[in-house]
Amino acid sequence: MKNWYALRFWAKLGLNKINEVFEDKEHSSDNYADVELIMELSKSRATSVC
Repeated sequence: MKNWYALRFWAKLGLNKINEVFEDKEHSSDNYADVELIMELSKSRATSVC
């Protein structure tokens, strides 16, 4: 991972579960990966929003 600070930023906002990782098939300094982060809502919070 090239940007640990960004991952820490989003985790502090509550996006702390990795849903999926999309990556290039070969590893090199020019290739990247996408990490899809999600925030799970508790049932009590989800029902109060609706």
